[in-house]
Amino acid sequence: MITKTVGTGGDYPNFNAGLHALDYLVRGPLSDDVTLDVISNISEPSYTKFFRSIQLNGHTLRITSSYNQSIISDWQNWYKITAVGTEGLDVYIDGNLATKTGALQIDHLYVIGNPGGWYPFVFQLTCFNGAITTTSIYNSYFDGISSSVAYGVIISTLGTTTIYNCKIWDGNYGLVFSNLAAGTINTKNVTVYGATQYSVFSRGTGTRNFTNVVSTRNGTSQAYNKSLDDGTVVFNFTNCAADDASITATADSQTNCLENIVPADEFVSLDDTNAEFLFPKSGGNIATGGIDAGYSTDIVGSPIPGPDGLYSIGCHEFQGTPSIKKVINGILPIDGLLVIYGESALKNGLFAHRLDKEVLSESDFLEMVDDASSLGL
Repeated sequence: MITKTVGTGGDYPNFNAGLHALDYLVRGPLSDDVTLDVISNISEPSYTKFFRSIQLNGHTLRITSSYNQSIISDWQNWYKITAVGTEGLDVYIDGNLATKTGALQIDHLYVIGNPGGWYPFVFQLTCFNGAITTTSIYNSYFDGISSSVAYGVIISTLGTTTIYNCKIWDGNYGLVFSNLAAGTINTKNVTVYGATQYSVFSRGTGTRNFTNVVSTRNGTSQAYNKSLDDGTVVFNFTNCAADDASITATADSQTNCLENIVPADEFVSLDDTNAEFLFPKSGGNIATGGIDAGYSTDIVGSPIPGPDGLYSIGCHEFQGTPSIKKVINGILPIDGLLVIYGESALKNGLFAHRLDKEVLSESDFLEMVDDASSLGL
């Protein structure tokens, strides 16, 4: 395994500064797996397009982050990649030169798009003229800041691509499959919110399978939309949701989907400064409207399914409000809290730790508990 670190104190201060070195590193053919690990907040000062030629040679190229946290649920303090140049973070692969057997893996990134160029986006993945054997993007956040950022995430891949446990919000468009996209793209357990145009939009050709995807807008355009300008695009929906009727309008097939949902009724918070931003709300339809998509944890590491044994739609799994009980050396989620008990909890009390780092006293916490006697106190 070859690992290169990106950020303060790392091998490269940002991707742009290591552009040529990184491109040369993976030009290959690779003789081992390569991991690029973001180890601090970084800014991409200008247009960053790398990996023009790549020869995986049966190996895996992984772009990830150490994400700056002791508990994965502290998502607001993940290391952030802020694109401040003319465009966003662009992973570009020329398939004419690529040895395609191998895997491209992108995970645990938090990318913020604030570019001001003619084609502004947050993140783009392009496999031009060829397909990598396996491409996956998962457990990542993509923040479009505002409608001035035209596109959130642009996917231009061939072959089979899987996107899961991701959150995409704000911008003009949310998740876009471009005119270069072909083959099968599987999108699972993904939340798209706040786009002023289409939240999920596809051109290109091939099949787009959506499972447990919730798409909502901040405008009058559709939550899901496809263009047939480039050929046939098939939309298959399984246990998905939209805040309009665009699933029915665009579906070639659909099973157990929800339409015309009201975001304020479905999410705990619509404020991206809130620790429970776009978490499913108790009593909402998406909290229990999903299906088993094959994953055991969600974007913040919470178990799938939740305590109720049901599955949620979107990147966050509903954890419910479980009955309070004594847990020794364990973690029990309670209404957005992480309640941590130690071995001496009954002797020395307990503490509750909010996701926003506010620490509650024992007395304040007990006021929030319906049945403190079950704690043995």
